[in-house]
Amino acid sequence: MKNKKTELMDRLLGFDSREFKRQMVEGLDEWIGRRKEASLTRRLCVPVLCATLLMVTVTYLATPVLNYRLGDGMSYETVTEKTDNLISL
Repeated sequence: MKNKKTELMDRLLGFDSREFKRQMVEGLDEWIGRRKEASLTRRLCVPVLCATLLMVTVTYLATPVLNYRLGDGMSYETVTEKTDNLISL
């Protein structure tokens, strides 16, 4: 609680406590709405991202041919020919 002396000094200096309070809460509802929306987005996206990363990791580790390369020991023309044959099927 302010005493009368402080209130008088504030008035003389041009400080308006009502205006100060209005400025402090102006836009607060919009800010709260944005924070709720961001929170909802995080709650939805984080589990999906974690599930995707888990699936990619398991798939990568479960493949039986980790070191398989199509072009091992083949020339570029041979690889291109085999690829064209596979595509034309």
